[in-house]
Amino acid sequence: MLYTLIILLLALGMLLLFLEIVVPGGIIGTFGVIMMGIGVYLCFDIFGAQQGWFALIACAAGGGIFMLVVFKLLPHSPLGRRLFLDEEASKAAGYVSESEELNTLTGCEGVAESDLRPAGIAQINGKRIDVMADGDFIKSGSRIRVTAANSNRVMVVQF
Repeated sequence: MLYTLIILLLALGMLLLFLEIVVPGGIIGTFGVIMMGIGVYLCFDIFGAQQGWFALIACAAGGGIFMLVVFKLLPHSPLGRRLFLDEEASKAAGYVSESEELNTLTGCEGVAESDLRPAGIAQINGKRIDVMADGDFIKSGSRIRVTAANSNRVMVVQF
């Protein structure tokens, strides 16, 4: 009966650790580690140090092997294909971290559509753009000039 309880705690803890991979958040994995810890503690307490160390080493080795297998097999399973990105997020595929158009805005003029304290919206070259004031607060409706545009950050000053 006690072996069954210990094995159940260890197996359930391992299952909860697997679920943590699928449903991230930390709570499920924490409960999994706690259940495995209780199982190992009971093994030490009831069956002695030799059985306790065996359970601890088995959990560590089994957990490592289990995680290795999961990370090798999960991406190729139907669930894994839904969880993981298949294609590379490259520039050739249309994924860019910064807009080429923003880099051409330096020196352009526009109007602040919202208060810039320091971030807000401005109308520049007929487009609404997220901007950041380079200095003090800028009221809505003020004329602005772009001082720098890089890494998706457009810095403006009032003039």
